[in-house]
Amino acid sequence: MTPMTMYTATVVGQQNNAVYPNRYEVTTVADLEAVARLDHVVADYQGGRRSTANFLSSNCLVMDVDNSHSEDPDEWVTPESLAGLVSGVGFMTATSRNHMRAKRAQSARPRFHVYFPITPVTDAEAYAGLKKQLAARFEFFDPNAVDASRFIYGHPAPEVTNHDDGKLLDEWLVEAVDADMFAAFDTATQAISPGARNATLSRFAGRVLVRYGDSPQARELFDRKAGLCEPPPPALEVESIWTSALRFATKVATTPGYVPPEVYAALTGLKPEDFTDVGQLTRSLANTPLKSATRWPPAGWCSRADSGSKTICPHKALLKN
Repeated sequence: MTPMTMYTATVVGQQNNAVYPNRYEVTTVADLEAVARLDHVVADYQGGRRSTANFLSSNCLVMDVDNSHSEDPDEWVTPESLAGLVSGVGFMTATSRNHMRAKRAQSARPRFHVYFPITPVTDAEAYAGLKKQLAARFEFFDPNAVDASRFIYGHPAPEVTNHDDGKLLDEWLVEAVDADMFAAFDTATQAISPGARNATLSRFAGRVLVRYGDSPQARELFDRKAGLCEPPPPALEVESIWTSALRFATKVATTPGYVPPEVYAALTGLKPEDFTDVGQLTRSLANTPLKSATRWPPAGWCSRADSGSKTICPHKALLKN
């Protein structure tokens, strides 16, 4: 598991305690078991005193799952079902002190905390923004436990699970937001008629391949788009369109100045630096296709003021109609 830095108190069950002096690097089930027995936090605070104002950094996002979102046991989330919802993301879980016990007016049910390794964050607002974004995506995460100074009560006998996948949560969220962006302006369109089918699917396949490369994510988006066709096209036709688009993407990739998707993401910050509500709104607007967009390639070229050269930007090219 990617290391997560946590800090424990010297007490258990003390809501008013603010001091967490003992540092742990958590990578194994045994590590988390030791931490979870004591009241703990997953951020470094100035002087070891927990408060939003004292927030210094964190490489771990902790979320509460109380399963209070539904009274239907079939809709309750477990660590195993969560792994399917955030496929490829590494995380650990530890049961809370109210796990499988009645709590207030609610019956006994799975209750646990989820610990996600993340890229280190040094801003309290950005850190809380990540938690809000995740809670907004999944209703089973407690929306009232998304501040940057949250502490977790200790549990004398925590049950810990380890889901050691390679992807960090913040990386997964960026990909999920990108997928949502495509779904917002493509999936919601009207049904595709037979006369427009080939041209529509070809354009869309070219966009996703230029943006995401020849990846499972690109193919998933293309298949989703093909599902809008009425009547459904023959599988052979769908494969033919995809194969043709792959040739197009390969040709684009050989063009001088082309920036591969992974390099473009690193250079231009497709991974948002601002996870706050305002920052996400700004990013959403920035990714909205403009009505004035023209045909590719002219509008798919980005000027680089530092060199006066031209660079083909997959992020812009994918928005062309």
